[in-house]
Amino acid sequence: MKKRRYAVVSMLLVIAAAVTSFTASGATANTAPYPTGNNIFNVLDYGATRDDGTDDTAAFQKAMNAAAASKGKVLVPNGVFSFKSEGLTLPEGVTLTGTAVSPFRSAVRLDIHASEFSKNINNAFLTMKANSTVQELQFNYPQQVSTDPSPYSWTIRLSGANITVKNIFSMNAYQFLDIGTINSPNFKVEQINLWAYKTGVFVDKCNGSGLIKDVHIWPFDGSNNDWVRENATGFLLGYAKNVTIEGCFTIRFMRSFHLKDFGNGAGHYKIQTSGADMGPVGVLVDNVGSLDINQGQFMQGIEIKSTNKGPVNIRNSGFWVWKDATYQIKAQGTGKVTVDSCH
Repeated sequence: MKKRRYAVVSMLLVIAAAVTSFTASGATANTAPYPTGNNIFNVLDYGATRDDGTDDTAAFQKAMNAAAASKGKVLVPNGVFSFKSEGLTLPEGVTLTGTAVSPFRSAVRLDIHASEFSKNINNAFLTMKANSTVQELQFNYPQQVSTDPSPYSWTIRLSGANITVKNIFSMNAYQFLDIGTINSPNFKVEQINLWAYKTGVFVDKCNGSGLIKDVHIWPFDGSNNDWVRENATGFLLGYAKNVTIEGCFTIRFMRSFHLKDFGNGAGHYKIQTSGADMGPVGVLVDNVGSLDINQGQFMQGIEIKSTNKGPVNIRNSGFWVWKDATYQIKAQGTGKVTVDSCH
């Protein structure tokens, strides 16, 4: 067990070094031109400037609005862009894209600076309308302090059906992805590497299906503070008609997967080939409509509280004891709990 923990810490140090190397060397090494066409809108053509620290909010919104009529693609070239005022709205059917993102960095970085707007936790930096897509971008908060994280608005908020978020890297958000404030059924979220100090992904009010795949929530900035382990939640899951969580994991969170009823009903979730590490609670169930966990791996406990009424099925999963743990699975409530083929 000790060897395994040291291996994880070593991996985190390598990740932190890779991120530091990227931010220090700059983001504009690859400056290959983008293709042009009637349905492609480059933010530079609408007044955005890179690597100079000026506010690019208005320029990005102009490019998005221009793409709305044709449901086109807004291209963000390599570089660092700054946002210091209002948030952005991605219109229906429009794609916002940068260049390819490796697991731990991107050639395109959006710096969200502290402002009256961004410091309001009820706001969102980027609100996505129905059928829109965001991809191939890195989000960053230059003034965030890892040892004492400050509240910021949501980085991305879904607002409508059939939205896709993919291949994204977010270094130090306070709360990253909001799929719970507005009903956004049939969403697809995949290939996300992020670190969030309070909440990674929030789902609620989802009157339909959804897929959350390959979302990895790690301390990429190298932070190892007690605040996160005492306060943060990786996946905060409220009502959803049918959501699958696949290939996801968190490290160092107080609660990796927290399922509860926010007043809109209990949700139905499948969590498969996912896990949680280096924190006290792997899965906390206040109440679910149904929960199926298959092929999970938890270096944390699973706690099903007395308020739960829905069935919980845990299959083919492995558990390791976290320090000071007094249980690996604690089952209460009136919902049937089944544990099968676990170790």
